[in-house]
Amino acid sequence: MRPVRLDTRGLVGLAEGPDEGRPLVMLHGFPDLPRGYVPLMERFAARGRRTVAPYLRGYAPSTTRGVTSLDVLTEDLLAWADHLSPTEPIDAIGHDWGSVIVQRACLLRPERFRRVVLMSVPHVLAFVEGVRREPAQLWRSRYMAHFQAGKLADVLVRADRYRYVRDLWARWSPSLRPDEDYLAELFACFDASWPAPLAFYRVAKKRGRWPVSMLGEPDLARDSIGVPTLYLHGEEDGCVGPGLAEGQERYFTGEFTAKVLSGVGHFLHVEDPARVFDEAAPFLERG
Repeated sequence: MRPVRLDTRGLVGLAEGPDEGRPLVMLHGFPDLPRGYVPLMERFAARGRRTVAPYLRGYAPSTTRGVTSLDVLTEDLLAWADHLSPTEPIDAIGHDWGSVIVQRACLLRPERFRRVVLMSVPHVLAFVEGVRREPAQLWRSRYMAHFQAGKLADVLVRADRYRYVRDLWARWSPSLRPDEDYLAELFACFDASWPAPLAFYRVAKKRGRWPVSMLGEPDLARDSIGVPTLYLHGEEDGCVGPGLAEGQERYFTGEFTAKVLSGVGHFLHVEDPARVFDEAAPFLERG
């Protein structure tokens, strides 16, 4: 892995693969890091792809300033696309918040994306419909309400060396035992970034009717995504129940495939990168 920078926006990422390869940008979510994508990056790089996994704005060493709206996060992704491939569309993979950012970018600038893979968070309107079918999702999503508690939340999440975050990982991916080195790197990032990682949830709530507001302006939330999309969800996901992804195909006018993977939870790309690669690689190689 080598570092890559987008100095015009204060962003830093990891890169792997030949510079002349077709660009593939991978966006992480909360609470995670680009490190979670390293096994996927290595596999795609071996196929000749130029892979980049940025630290999202709000996660050091990227700037921790300016997480004021989801528009800014979307603009960051589009800036990476322009930096890596000024004239041709790129491919992208998004997990958790990364999925939301990729969705919004595809709605705003579909011509900049050739194919995308979304993981663990379905189309936001499908999420809303799913909550009506599965009220238990409100309990799964209680952490989002906790994060609205300002300084109290800032202290709560960091207490006992981020015990709250450890519990999220255990609940969301019950079969996963993350490496202590991985968690140490995550917590060091949080120490350098806090409380910016929670700003994602706070700015989305301020924008309007949550969670529809995660897609930004209401007209964008109503639009369908025309970029060819593969959606992957872990059967054991304790953060977003897999049932919430049902019926989301109505919000995709382009090629759309959805698969639920058994034996993995929310962090499916960390738990079984080989299987995620086996699903994503053939899809991204088409076209």
